[in-house]
Amino acid sequence: MRGIVKLLSWLGGALGVLIAVLAAVFGVLQTRVGKVWVEREIAQAVSDPDFTVAIDGLGGILPFGMTVERIDVGDRDGTYLTLSDAGLDISLSALLTGKAHIRSLTIAEVDMARSSTAPSTTPFTDYLKVPHLPIPVALDRLSIGKLTLAPPLLGETVAATAEGSAELADGKAHIALDLRRIDNAAGNILLAMEIAGDTPVLNLRLDAGEPSGLILDRLLARTDHLPLTFSVNGTGPLADWHGRVNASAGTSAHLTADLTLAAAADEAVLGISGTAELVPLLPLEIAPLIGDRVALSMQAKFGGRIVVDQNLFGREAGSGEEIKMNVLHDVHGPFERRLERGLDARPQPVRAKVRRGQARCDHHQQREY
Repeated sequence: MRGIVKLLSWLGGALGVLIAVLAAVFGVLQTRVGKVWVEREIAQAVSDPDFTVAIDGLGGILPFGMTVERIDVGDRDGTYLTLSDAGLDISLSALLTGKAHIRSLTIAEVDMARSSTAPSTTPFTDYLKVPHLPIPVALDRLSIGKLTLAPPLLGETVAATAEGSAELADGKAHIALDLRRIDNAAGNILLAMEIAGDTPVLNLRLDAGEPSGLILDRLLARTDHLPLTFSVNGTGPLADWHGRVNASAGTSAHLTADLTLAAAADEAVLGISGTAELVPLLPLEIAPLIGDRVALSMQAKFGGRIVVDQNLFGREAGSGEEIKMNVLHDVHGPFERRLERGLDARPQPVRAKVRRGQARCDHHQQREY
């Protein structure tokens, strides 16, 4: 009996010392010195030469009700992303049970000056895997008051607001996002995506509308401001996923197609098959070759590099006409495309080179009679 009492007394004393130490650490973290130390340690832990983080103005009650005045994210060329006046509200009771329950993450302003110049080293297939974290994480509410994209990104300044939520737990990843423009121009993106299960199943819904024409002007070097609508919906295992895509540019260009995805450990194959009316979007040299309505079939392999090994356009059945496009695209280099068109056994090669942000077509036509 005396031994049990002694043991309980020892355990009580040890627990008291632990509580005192934790209280002391918690108290130190609330001081300015402690918060500066946390700023420095977090920045050093997540930074490398191609990805740098600087935190300034850490405040609130650490770690449950933190605020940050400014976070700068950069690369070798300097800062490209700035977050201002962020707040994080974490549930203490959930944390004690081994779960990071974030009630809210609010950011007053996010300013993106350009895209990162750091090379991407993450294989595409890694984006299809559910990350494994030490504890489950749930974010009830993400709120970005103002997201500003500078002209180098889309050609002009764009401002939007964003709301969302996310969860990563028990082999399941879920994200929901609602982004809307707030700069006197319409435009929105709605995203709901979930990957779950021992055999991963992907549920995806994406709806986007950009009526100002900004995106198509930027992507296709146009000036006629064609409005864009785009949607993707699908569900199924990642090894054999099926979905549907619908897109339109203005009133004359449309795409309706089936999507397939077959993801393995180190390679993913994306397929698309459908019909398209593309003439309003094509250069004058190519438009007559394509026709008003075409059948589209393409297969792309994603691994260490992105390879589009089939891209077939054919007019309506029975036309006797087919256009073949083979594309080899290294993720760090330009697109190289070769188009060949056959019409009743009379070949007419067309060659085009497309680089990021610009397109150029060298049209050479040969006929044999």
